[in-house]
Amino acid sequence: MLGRAASQRRYRRFLFSTYPSCFPLGFLMVKFLLILLIISFVVRFLLPIVLRLLVGKFVQKQARRYGQQFGGGVPFEGAFGTPPPPRNPAPSGGNVRVDFVPPKAQKSKPENFQGGEYVDFEEVK
Repeated sequence: MLGRAASQRRYRRFLFSTYPSCFPLGFLMVKFLLILLIISFVVRFLLPIVLRLLVGKFVQKQARRYGQQFGGGVPFEGAFGTPPPPRNPAPSGGNVRVDFVPPKAQKSKPENFQGGEYVDFEEVK
């Protein structure tokens, strides 16, 4: 019996010697949970803001590169900078120009319409 109690004491001494005695296990658990909480808040709130800024800068850079390569205007120009000039200027002085007027379809309804033809049907169960 004496040998068993001594081995249990040695095991407890080994078990608690792995952690410094100034930090009890409860404090380490609270510290771990606080660090986990801070990391989760950073991932939840700050990471989307940082990623939105980085992706926005990347899209602007790619749009400028596209404009230089193809010599055209910058795509998404209205979203990131000054709006593009209008394609068709507004008519001035009350003059209105109509490009296309769709033809009006005339509804033809016979004068002596008695109704449609009778269709017999079978009930399906």
